[in-house]
Amino acid sequence: MSSDDATGSQPGDRPLEGDLFPVIEMPVFRKRYGPEVLRPRALHTQRIGATLRQRLGMRSVLGVAFYPWHDQTTLWWFEQGLITLLAASGWDTTWVTDAHYTFDDERLAELAGRVTVLRLCDDPNWAPPAGRFDAVIALFPTDRATRAARTLGVPLVTFSIKNLHEDETPLVERPPHGTRLWHAFAGSQNFLNAAVGRLGRTHDAWRLVGAPFPTNRYYFPLRPAQPIFDALLFGSKSRDYDTAFAALARAGAGRVATIADVDHVDEVAAAARRHGVDAEVNGPVPHVRLLELLEQSRLILNPIMPPAESHYSLSVPLAVGRPLVATDRPSVRPFGGPGVLLARQGDVAAWTECIARLLSETAQGLPHRAALEQGQVRHDVDRFFGSALLTSLSGEAGAAV
Repeated sequence: MSSDDATGSQPGDRPLEGDLFPVIEMPVFRKRYGPEVLRPRALHTQRIGATLRQRLGMRSVLGVAFYPWHDQTTLWWFEQGLITLLAASGWDTTWVTDAHYTFDDERLAELAGRVTVLRLCDDPNWAPPAGRFDAVIALFPTDRATRAARTLGVPLVTFSIKNLHEDETPLVERPPHGTRLWHAFAGSQNFLNAAVGRLGRTHDAWRLVGAPFPTNRYYFPLRPAQPIFDALLFGSKSRDYDTAFAALARAGAGRVATIADVDHVDEVAAAARRHGVDAEVNGPVPHVRLLELLEQSRLILNPIMPPAESHYSLSVPLAVGRPLVATDRPSVRPFGGPGVLLARQGDVAAWTECIARLLSETAQGLPHRAALEQGQVRHDVDRFFGSALLTSLSGEAGAAV
């Protein structure tokens, strides 16, 4: 990989102008997880890449990733995942981004494709670099990506791996009619409502194709772990703590962990005390600590209350084979399955039944095989990106890898 960036930030620092924020320091992962843990996942990515190369041939692609708040770790999972897959396909990729984080150069160097990263500040008049490209791949829907594809006369593959917001400037550049917008928020009414405003007058040209929030599983390695918590409450905004703790107490759960926003720590602790649940209440935690908490817990609870929606906190536990109980809401139903049990909001008896069932199923050991299989089949970022590229660049309707 070649890059014109330079890193100057320290872990935990916010990015200064011109600096890059190391959202994930890969040496931390590599030190804790040896090649025998990471390699099977790496081989999976390379198999998907080989399928793309076999069916689409060699390609030269221009990648575009412009986003106003481009320093979020969740975005890094996707951006690193996409350029890794492109490198695994052996394709020559020029990736233009305004991201404030670094990429995993070591991982990219293992692969056959050449990825050149160009860092760009906000420039509404940006034009694509000189060279021959076979496609433009955009991680977010932007006018600049659409305009670049039209200027180059090549297909446009557009993803939306962030939620859209109604107050964002509407798009004005129309893609070819029927261009798919591959979004990672299947079932999200918030996304669909905001799409009308964000896509503006171009709305009728797009065909929205959703997925139940894929996860970059290479960075959530699967390894043996000894749980010390019966459950983890994951998420805090608009969460029904009383129902969750009442059901945990009825189901006979032991020690419980929670992750809560700073403003909600006292509220969560008070709810646990009300229901006599032994709870370790955590404020926001780094992603490495989040992974540890997921591994240390037998099951995950996500008692979402309207109008909140949840995608990241539903798919990520499946990546490490942890089953969930979540509120039965339209935005959650795409996640339902043997690894994600749904219960009505406020129905303590239903929550108790689901929790008791998963406590029984995990008593024989972890990972929970049904949860792991569901995560691998329905929440795999390589399959998501690979299927989108195959469908868009080959014209095969509903192509999958």
